Amino acid sequence: IINENAEVLSRRSLLDVGCAVGAALNLFHQTTPSLDYFGYDFSSTAIQAATEKLPHIQFECRDILENPIEKDFGIITFLETIEHIEEGTNYKMLDNILDHCEYAIVTTVDTEDDCFGEHISHYKIDTFDEKGYNVLWKAKLTPIQMPDGIYNYIGFLIKGNL
Repeated sequence: IINENAEVLSRRSLLDVGCAVGAALNLFHQTTPSLDYFGYDFSSTAIQAATEKLPHIQFECRDILENPIEKDFGIITFLETIEHIEEGTNYKMLDNILDHCEYAIVTTVDTEDDCFGEHISHYKIDTFDEKGYNVLWKAKLTPIQMPDGIYNYIGFLIKGNL
């Protein structure tokens, strides 16, 4: 999605919220080097490791729950993160993301339980449409076998407010 649509961005930048050690950002940079890349994560250990490993990407230790996004970006990715944020706060964070990007890419898992205590909010393929977000694309991605059944990673391209 990023590589094939980079030319339509008026802002030539990508922020990954919850970037951990920057693995996704590094992949994005390799496939689409024409953008400027940024990563936010609340873990100072992860940000330190990412900064040492990937000096061509700008990282910041930032918890956007406490310090919302203020800069504007072409794309903001929110990968395998939203399900770890409590109901209500999750949409507040998503609204902040959408206020600062042209497009957002969100991925999560369509589980219905707490997934061993890690998932505290839950999503289905139509969740963001039903909440009134401008979903441009959505898909079930990789299936995953869980003890109580098969679930899927699900991905969304949502139009931002810029």
